[in-house]
Amino acid sequence: MKKYLILYLALLTLILGCGEKSDSDQEKNIVQMEGKEANVTTNDMDSLIGEAYIDFTKSNPALNRTDAENTLVVGYAEAAGNFLPIYYATSYDAPAPVLVFEGLLKTDKNGEYIPSLAESMPDISEDGKTYTYKIKEGIRFNSGNPLTADDVIFTYTTLADPAYDGRFTSTVQDLVGYEEYSKGETSIFGGIEKIDDYTVSFHFKENLVTNILKTGFLIMDSKFYAHEIGNMEPVKSKMQQLSGTGPYKLEKFVPRQYFELVANEDYHDKKPKIKRIIVKSTTSATDVQELINGDIDLLAGKVEPEKLEIANQTGFIDRNQYLRHGYGFLMFNNQDPILKDKVVRKALSYAFDRESFLNLYFKGLGIGIDAPISKAFWTYDDELENKMIKYNYNPEKAKALLDEAGWKLANDGFRYKDNQKLAIEWATIKDLDLVDILMPILISNYKELGVDMTVTPTDFNSLMDKVYNEKKGFSLYNMATSLDNFPDPSFSWHSRYDIPGGSNTGRFINSKNDEIIEKLLRTYDREEFKKLWQEWALLMNEEAPLIPLYTNTYTDLYNRRIKNFKTDTLWDWKSAILEAELVKE
Repeated sequence: MKKYLILYLALLTLILGCGEKSDSDQEKNIVQMEGKEANVTTNDMDSLIGEAYIDFTKSNPALNRTDAENTLVVGYAEAAGNFLPIYYATSYDAPAPVLVFEGLLKTDKNGEYIPSLAESMPDISEDGKTYTYKIKEGIRFNSGNPLTADDVIFTYTTLADPAYDGRFTSTVQDLVGYEEYSKGETSIFGGIEKIDDYTVSFHFKENLVTNILKTGFLIMDSKFYAHEIGNMEPVKSKMQQLSGTGPYKLEKFVPRQYFELVANEDYHDKKPKIKRIIVKSTTSATDVQELINGDIDLLAGKVEPEKLEIANQTGFIDRNQYLRHGYGFLMFNNQDPILKDKVVRKALSYAFDRESFLNLYFKGLGIGIDAPISKAFWTYDDELENKMIKYNYNPEKAKALLDEAGWKLANDGFRYKDNQKLAIEWATIKDLDLVDILMPILISNYKELGVDMTVTPTDFNSLMDKVYNEKKGFSLYNMATSLDNFPDPSFSWHSRYDIPGGSNTGRFINSKNDEIIEKLLRTYDREEFKKLWQEWALLMNEEAPLIPLYTNTYTDLYNRRIKNFKTDTLWDWKSAILEAELVKE
């Protein structure tokens, strides 16, 4: 292997080695909601504990299930059923594509890239623009079709298809010929080349540090999902028909209830010990009760202190706790005529009593942050923290900023500028316990400021469509995100992703932001990369394109009959479950 490649991979290991293990190389910034469909207050919890909410015995009811020996039941929010790698967009659909499909690469427990469907790490050209992989031979999809270079080319070509309307176009946009192919100007996508049946090369426009991330997308069966250029309907029609190469197969999907995965007996690598996984739709109002009753075995990423205390008293529920690699947020529509002014955005940030929200919702397990960053990134340190503006609750400062921006308080209690009322629309998710706590605080805070705020509740998938595809009809919205294992802000914040389907949902367009991100992606020196990333973080802190609500501690609650189940910030349940097993106590 060339000296360049050895030096490159050594540097890449240094840069990537401190990142988070995501569900797959493609699963960056996958959005999620927290506390779905919950209406349980602290007082409700107290009464439930006191009145037969749980029989505090030491027996383990999960052992009495008829399927206990070979089935793991995971409690999750309702899946939409968008299970194809190129179309899933939420963490609730993610278990299906992540456990059924594989990429050329995957990440290990330390966040470092290792081969998966590839025989080894890629051979990289001297100029850093071409990545060549040898694919393992003898691997078959669930359909029986053999995995070859044609499947890799098919997957990436589909992502560049003129009719593709999913959210992973960033995977292929940096490849040679993307613009021409995606516009229908040519029938050949030059960014990916078949060398032979088991060798494929990726040709990138530039030598970017993030190129290797783009080569790890989950590979689809070219024969099973065959379609003509410009027609994605044959693919979409198989959204729940999965033909992958991974450790599990999709057995069944019952909308609004559950989906079922079974171990792939023909899996080419180490076979999982758990033969069946049922991902069951549950709600925040009932999930812990179901765990205690033995109806489900695992609840991942819980945040409510009351629930943790209840589960702790059973004697048969264990827990893993770790720092979340992501954050919850209130995202501004930065192209809204009112919110394009960062002074207004800053005023709205100062006017929000975040500390009261954190205390009420997290009770010690939530942490305030002041930029869209993760404290788990190796690029974050105390020096950066000390430089940041702290948007602590300061209504007088918020009022002064709006006065400065020309928004004057009128006799009706609202602010006006050039005869325009300071009115904003908050698009949110209905029946969400986080919103139940957040809403009265935010409404009260903004009313005191002189802001006329309306709230538009909707279901999760409708909100996703609004902010990703329509990109209008809201002034701000709330969501949470789990970040990728590499500190690359381009996916959510570069202006080129302010397109239908693009992940710049805040529609943040800022030339300095784009400039820093583009330098960042061309920087291989570790210290220079960190310096640029911190410069970007401080810019975002200053521009306030969103209100970061919190980061927090996650707790995975699981039945004690699950053994060798070890999750942390770098290793989520979908990875850890491949090494776990079910035992009889």
